[in-house]
Amino acid sequence: METFDRDAILELIDQSPVVAVSIFMPRTVAAGSQARQDPVRLKNLLDRAEDELRALDADLKEAEEILQPLRDQLEAQDFWKQSGEGFAAFLAPGFMRTFHVPAELEEKLVVDTQFAVLPLVPAMSRGARYYVLDLSENHNRLILCENGQASAVDMPGAPASLNESMHLEDREFTQSMNAAGSAMGAASFGNGPSWNDYEKAQIPLYCKQINDVLLTMLSEDRAPLMVASEERMYAFYRAANTYPYLVDKPLHGNHHDVSPQHLADEAWTHVEPFVIKGAKDKLARMQDLQNTQKGLVDPAQIVEAAVNGQIDTLFINPQAELWGLFDPSTQQVTLNPQRSESDNDLLEFAARETLRRAGLVLTLSEDEMPSKSPLAALLRWPGGTSTFRG
Repeated sequence: METFDRDAILELIDQSPVVAVSIFMPRTVAAGSQARQDPVRLKNLLDRAEDELRALDADLKEAEEILQPLRDQLEAQDFWKQSGEGFAAFLAPGFMRTFHVPAELEEKLVVDTQFAVLPLVPAMSRGARYYVLDLSENHNRLILCENGQASAVDMPGAPASLNESMHLEDREFTQSMNAAGSAMGAASFGNGPSWNDYEKAQIPLYCKQINDVLLTMLSEDRAPLMVASEERMYAFYRAANTYPYLVDKPLHGNHHDVSPQHLADEAWTHVEPFVIKGAKDKLARMQDLQNTQKGLVDPAQIVEAAVNGQIDTLFINPQAELWGLFDPSTQQVTLNPQRSESDNDLLEFAARETLRRAGLVLTLSEDEMPSKSPLAALLRWPGGTSTFRG
């Protein structure tokens, strides 16, 4: 079972198969006999996919070669033990990817020359990426949390502890301070400096070193960062922080012995409002800027802007339909009220091109959309000059 994340979506987008089968379905949460609905539902979708492949002139052997790897998994118990409210599979000659995702998916089958990724966008939002920095004087670790999974990741160049940050030459003195410093607080050792003297001088540097590493690592990620630490350490870290997506309240306490998954689960209730707020802030900005050079609602202009990498955030009503063609040689977009055999799904096309170029895609209901258009786009810079052709 592959990990579902943005990189997995980009891998699907970058594929250019002769034929591509995309399958989406909800998972059955109940155990026992009701759980049997999942393999039965998937078997029916695979049978439908075979019919559609045969209708496209694929012979029986070709269709079986594409679908058989997933059919082999239908009765595998481990395959269905994966958690998730939705299931997605992507099949092509010599290629298969399957994902259990943290959001319910509507049942859908798409047979085309490219994989459909738009149905996964809500799951990307539900499985939003965030980080937890477990920080103390004696250790630190960075935990990546995404799609309900959590794991510690390396922080190259970051000190492993306050001691490592201090680089004291007198190691015996350092060891003495470690053994007695927390118990004696401000007490001095002979005529030397107190633990508090070193603490006041070194903890800000320690926090700055970690912040500098994280800023380099996460600057393009823009994911929320939550700190798990004692209150005093958090105050030092917050003063050193320059990462703009720091969650403004920490998880108090020492979490050294807490598993990454437990820490991620505890952090999510605090992080979720920041994920939701980020989406709401984008929508509010779109509503302020619509019908300007930075807020487009014309579908043709939006498709062109997506191809040119101009979109910061794309808003889509996935229940709508938008058919037409994009001509890369002329940058012309043709929109058709009815689907013809040569037309592309331009909602899917715009979503793929936006994700390919590191833009954000958000799905909204018809009532939530900032205009009656099935597409709206907040641009990184002004653009989108093509005219509506319908």
